[in-house]
Amino acid sequence: RKVNAVAFSPDGRWLATASEDWITRVWELRDLTAARYILGGHTDAVVALAFVDQGRRLATGSDDNTVRLWDLSAADPAAAPQVLEGHRDGVTALAVLPRQEHRKSEWLVSASRDGSARLWDLGASPAAEVGALVGHRDGVVSLAVSRTGDRIVTGSEDHTARVWCPEIFSLSLPELVGRALAAAGGAITDRDREPSNRTSSPPRRPSD
Repeated sequence: RKVNAVAFSPDGRWLATASEDWITRVWELRDLTAARYILGGHTDAVVALAFVDQGRRLATGSDDNTVRLWDLSAADPAAAPQVLEGHRDGVTALAVLPRQEHRKSEWLVSASRDGSARLWDLGASPAAEVGALVGHRDGVVSLAVSRTGDRIVTGSEDHTARVWCPEIFSLSLPELVGRALAAAGGAITDRDREPSNRTSSPPRRPSD
């Protein structure tokens, strides 16, 4: 079946391939005769990959609306992946935010056709959602992280790209509300708020 995504691990040991057959295969580069690990569990096509934690874990994103984290250092990496749930439509892209002074662990960014990108703290056990980038009016289909990790850019089917500042997720909620639009150029929510497609109706005129 069609291969949707490929990725090398940072240490150059592994090659991962994601497929339309719902399976991710992990190959050891010194011996490509057969996949070392077969990672199954998604219930739809796997379309995005990202190695995290210096290549010790692999993140996979799927049309089944979930992200899965696979521990490649485990005796059986396929046995018990962590499932990251929150998106309401297929996951389209993954990227990693590196550690920074105010962010002591790597964060994973996942983009989705639900119009949002979500941030996950990989240093938490288990990994936990930190926040969501909301503002696009159609699916988010691409993303990238700056080398220093202080900016995220998302590309959407709404014909726009937006640049976001993930630093605001280190602030308190009052600071977050006060700086969100200025810092990121779009609406940013904490993990309990969801994007809404509803539009407000004009007020009714009082009857005579």
